[in-house]
Amino acid sequence: MDRRLRLVPVLFTVLVVSGCDLMQSSGKGGVETTNGVSGLIKDPSGNPVAHAQVLLVPEAYDGAAPGQTTAPERTETDAQGRYRFDRVTPGTYNLESQVPGRNVKAWMPGLAMGTGQKGETLADAVLKAPGVLKIPFADRHLSENAVLFIPGSTMATSIVGKIDAHGDLTLPGLPEGRFPSLMAYFPDTSDGGAAEVCPAFTIRSGDTTRMTGLEAWSGRKSLGLDFSGAGGISEPMAGHPILIRLDAADLDFSAAGAGGKDVRFTDAAGTGLPFQIERWDAAAKEAAIWVRLTASPGVPPAGGKKDSLIVYWGRKDAIEVSDGAAVFDSAQGFAAVWHLGEAGNAVAGGYKDATAGRYHATGAGTAGDPGLQAVAGNGRLFQDSGHGLTAPMPASLKGGTSFSVTFWMDFKPNPRRQTILSLGEELTDLGFHFLIRPDTSAQFGPFNLAGPETPSPKQNSFSLSPYADRWVFVATVYDAPKGTLTTYVNGVEAAASSVPAFAMGGSGGVKIGAAIQDARDAQSDFSGALDEVRLYGKAMDGKSIRLEYSIQRKDSSIVLK
Repeated sequence: MDRRLRLVPVLFTVLVVSGCDLMQSSGKGGVETTNGVSGLIKDPSGNPVAHAQVLLVPEAYDGAAPGQTTAPERTETDAQGRYRFDRVTPGTYNLESQVPGRNVKAWMPGLAMGTGQKGETLADAVLKAPGVLKIPFADRHLSENAVLFIPGSTMATSIVGKIDAHGDLTLPGLPEGRFPSLMAYFPDTSDGGAAEVCPAFTIRSGDTTRMTGLEAWSGRKSLGLDFSGAGGISEPMAGHPILIRLDAADLDFSAAGAGGKDVRFTDAAGTGLPFQIERWDAAAKEAAIWVRLTASPGVPPAGGKKDSLIVYWGRKDAIEVSDGAAVFDSAQGFAAVWHLGEAGNAVAGGYKDATAGRYHATGAGTAGDPGLQAVAGNGRLFQDSGHGLTAPMPASLKGGTSFSVTFWMDFKPNPRRQTILSLGEELTDLGFHFLIRPDTSAQFGPFNLAGPETPSPKQNSFSLSPYADRWVFVATVYDAPKGTLTTYVNGVEAAASSVPAFAMGGSGGVKIGAAIQDARDAQSDFSGALDEVRLYGKAMDGKSIRLEYSIQRKDSSIVLK
């Protein structure tokens, strides 16, 4: 249906319809009518209410549809609280009533009007204090120029100011009663179409009706979270992204939309959680999705399961709302996050940085296996030559500030030093690099061109031999106030050194899997695979690193199913 927006009221209330929109039913021209409809409007004490506005709205009324042939009729109660509509076309109607300047309203749905010769008298309508509809997880594709409305009524509102940063939608001023649904028009879409925000709901006078906004989704599953085994983590988890892996036992992939566009997450109370889909494979019935917690789930009781998250799916007309910037928030210290899960540089913008900084990585070559299944979703294969990537340096890492670097790697021994990652300018103490030496030892730390082949005292050097040809999690932290550099392998400290003064060069960038340009030391690009390369604009502590390792590893037990 081609719909174009006509009605854009600004308050969610019973709207007064202008005279030019009123139904003109004179009984002439072959229009079948009744002999009239009448009724009484009362207050909660049973007293008649004079000068109340009364609207008779056709059940099929849609104020936003072009060429609308049905429209509400309007009248006002007399001194005895009575109203009357003459010559009403037979059909089903909803009645709305309110008193200007008073916060009382009435709603009577499903009034069937026949062709009786003596007219019809409706049941008394009682004006009551309105209630509130609260949808803690309004569907996040509701743009600011969308219009919310209740079918068969004049109740509608612009969405501006109704949704907060958490996606909570609050609509006050609704009369008591049962409503068919809450809909939204999207005038900025190609067909100006509408979508259901939530199905039928009931409003109680002076009360708040709380809905999830996801009642129309056909599938849902509760997932528990248990951080008790995550390296002794006891700190609050609010704001922290966790990796949710889903399979056929968790979600019906055949009922979900393409690419998981209809997937949604809430906490146990129904509050929406930001998320980013990293991997969605409907054929394999597998998905890897990053979800940002907005509260601390806590630990399940002994032998039990604490339902901390709910995943929804099964509404194929939903719009995709996966958003990495909302998950990897710079306020939490994320400077750049490359999942490296894209299928090569054919993706617009290259290999995407998930943060709002948009420090996307590009390179001349493509990986030999763009569908590489790594640790956290898909990763990227680097084949020694021509597969390196470059990206801009995040602004928060420039200068002498603290920073952290984490990544997963599966490396192949090489007769030359190979570069995993480098940051900043390729000059002494103006850049930072991660090298693997021919003897498979690590050489992590500031550039030192005075002796490029030998680790300097400022660099972390330790054996990586036990981790060749297998996935390993590496985290390195520069703590500027303490003047220390510390590297962790699989969450355990492996080396530490003193770096009393270091300032990242402002003109340098980021190289991933690409050799540095040092003519005195023939280096190679990285040989192996990388996954989940992250830069943080802060010094992470040991607990945080153990937590990341616990969250990302393939055998993570944090998510209970």
